Amino acid sequence: MVNPSSAWTAGAMISTVGDVARFYLALLTGRLLPPAQQRELLSAIAVDDQGELFAERYGLGIYRVQRRCGTAWGHDGGYPGGFKAFAYTSPNGYRQAVLVYNDFKMSEPPPAGTGTPAFQRDVRKAIEIAFCGRP
Repeated sequence: MVNPSSAWTAGAMISTVGDVARFYLALLTGRLLPPAQQRELLSAIAVDDQGELFAERYGLGIYRVQRRCGTAWGHDGGYPGGFKAFAYTSPNGYRQAVLVYNDFKMSEPPPAGTGTPAFQRDVRKAIEIAFCGRP
């Protein structure tokens, strides 16, 4: 048995998908930070991340990605062998997607593992549909 709190914040908070969505909605629509801090939060720099994060620009604990229907801000997180979460919100708060899945089979060989390219492709597709709707 592994205690997820060993990974610092990855296991230090218990929340629901609805809680995560409400937090990001408040954060990204300017209800949590004063204007100067909000601008600083969204002052992201370009990154070359071809890995799991899918980030295009990264700032102070938040990153920006371009979805087919517009810009999304958010972050992902999780604990290997536990749960993984992705949360994205549009700048105006009209679009949101929060995806959470059990990452327990991460180390299993293809086709079962959640770390396989096929599974990661499906995660990207699920996020796109949840954020933008069906094409």
